Amino acid sequence: MNLPSAKADPDRVKGILTNLLENAADAAGAGGKILGRAYVESDKIHVEVHDSGPGLSEESLQTLFEPTISFKRNGTGLGLPLRARMR
Repeated sequence: MNLPSAKADPDRVKGILTNLLENAADAAGAGGKILGRAYVESDKIHVEVHDSGPGLSEESLQTLFEPTISFKRNGTGLGLPLRARMR
């Protein structure tokens, strides 16, 4: 794949990708599937992670980026709000 270079903190990128892949694995469950995709559009590098899990309810989508709300038993709910602030 021929992606352009990007200046980024490698530890932060690793942390974000690890978080996304772990969430996808949790959502997909045993025997589920995960698809990763990277592409360039409008001079930006996009990274997508998709899983075969059930998805989120409409109610969950309304609070997805609010801090301290988690859909995991041991989650803190800080992952997506922190990622959204980094944009």
